[in-house]
Amino acid sequence: MFTAGRFAHFSHLPLEARRKILLSWCDSALPQRRAAFQALRKAVAHFYTSLPGPANSRSPVWTKLHYPGPLGAPTHTPSQKVLPLRFDRDTTLTCDVCIVGSGAGGGTAAGVLAAAGLDVAVLEAGGHYDDADFDGSQHTGFGRLYWQGGGAATVDHSVGLLAGACLGGGTVINYTTSFRTPDDIRSEWAAAGVPWFTSDEYTRSLDAVCARLQVNSMHNRVSAREQVVERGLRALGWHVAAMPRNVVGCDQDKICGYCGFGCSIGAKQSTTKTWLADAHAAGARILVGTRAERVLIKGSTAHGVEAYTREGHPVTVRARAVILAAGAIQTPALLFR
Repeated sequence: MFTAGRFAHFSHLPLEARRKILLSWCDSALPQRRAAFQALRKAVAHFYTSLPGPANSRSPVWTKLHYPGPLGAPTHTPSQKVLPLRFDRDTTLTCDVCIVGSGAGGGTAAGVLAAAGLDVAVLEAGGHYDDADFDGSQHTGFGRLYWQGGGAATVDHSVGLLAGACLGGGTVINYTTSFRTPDDIRSEWAAAGVPWFTSDEYTRSLDAVCARLQVNSMHNRVSAREQVVERGLRALGWHVAAMPRNVVGCDQDKICGYCGFGCSIGAKQSTTKTWLADAHAAGARILVGTRAERVLIKGSTAHGVEAYTREGHPVTVRARAVILAAGAIQTPALLFR
């Protein structure tokens, strides 16, 4: 209940009074009030634009915004390439390599190492969702696929932080833009002390990744909006080219445009379609709903990971090597713990 200096429900106050209260929070000298305003604003905006109308009908907000709404569950989907594990009891595993995270880093490492004959275990804190689960809904999509339901932010809530929180991580929810590392960036990294980035070996690594993800420029129909941008760029003399994407069979039709909530036709070549599928086929154990809590250290060497299922069951993985690939947010947090 908001009181605004007098005993009254916030919702019972006149519109102008409510506006003044919220704006006072927005511009408050107290960082806690500003953060509270940003959190409230984001929550209200999310539910206002994402929830359907009464009795699951079409939301009038969608009509006003000319938004077609969620796609609904797909009728035909490819068969699953990964069948992950979930444990309902205390468990201890032994393997050669334990990988924390299943996105672009962890998924790729799992595929390569398992194909080389190593016994690999992958720990993913999020759940497993496949093509049949991707209905295009913002509400369910954020809740299932994003860290903290898409509501994560900096301490003052001024900057939102979007990160994948499902099997496949960010590769499930990204928009498939697949640029190779530019030469000038590679040179900058090499000058910072890592000369490997300008080596032929790194170039071959880029080639291998692009080949496995089937990166191409054939699925790039330009929309009317982008055509305007393209004409402006060409008028300025800027370089314009088709965007490389890691998709196969993306028709860019009416069912497309929901990339951020998973690809219902299986066109996006996420790690669940590629490297994790390779790892699974090679015998890797892939655990979902299993959050790594800390790395087990003996002397100065990592020899395993302590994790917990969503139900609270401990999962101990003992390994010869540990790879932390939990993303830019969670990897530092795990190292800190």
